[in-house]
Amino acid sequence: AVAASATCEASDPRPHADDRLLTQALLEAAVGDQILSDYQALVVRTLPNEKAKRFRNYDAGEAPPYFSAEAMRWIVRHDIRHLVVDLPSIDRANDEGRLTGHRIFWGLPAGGRLASAATRSDATITELAYVANEIPDGPYLLNLQVAPFVADAAPSRPILLPLSAP
Repeated sequence: AVAASATCEASDPRPHADDRLLTQALLEAAVGDQILSDYQALVVRTLPNEKAKRFRNYDAGEAPPYFSAEAMRWIVRHDIRHLVVDLPSIDRANDEGRLTGHRIFWGLPAGGRLASAATRSDATITELAYVANEIPDGPYLLNLQVAPFVADAAPSRPILLPLSAP
């Protein structure tokens, strides 16, 4: 993540100077020459990636990073249907209820609340997923295992299965 003051990428509400953002530029650099149109899911592991992250109290101490609006638009442009992140939210913790990143991802207008208005209602976001350092970056098959709840949120158990190179 980069300091909000070090990038021209933003979100709504406007980031505080000490906020840390996951930007489109960072995602592009991390993905490299991978062709995202070949994939339906993107797993984002932030650094540092210590095991203590699994039990961290995100309400205490430094606020966690979150995705810029540009990063979320980039993810949507690449037709990523399933986003798995190790953060408590893709949006800033105190964003006045705007949930800009979530709305962009699901194709809802700013302030939109009706799931029926979402243009990407089949898309999923998994937050607080821990991806161990022993799992190398690269392409995987994602077995998401979403619980069959009818709600705006449901637990999932993402499992990454390695793909062999062709």
